Amino acid sequence: MFDRDFLVYESYPGTPSDDNPTGIQYSNIYNNHQEGRRLWLSMSFAF
Repeated sequence: MFDRDFLVYESYPGTPSDDNPTGIQYSNIYNNHQEGRRLWLSMSFAF
């Protein structure tokens, strides 16, 4: 895991512009802006 390169780019269609006439854009596939999942742990002990 420590020798893995996580900068992997994929293309996706975008809006063509003067700077980018083809409209193809690239983004890191590991770029995830979703909120992470939460885990709540509750324990009760009786002796």
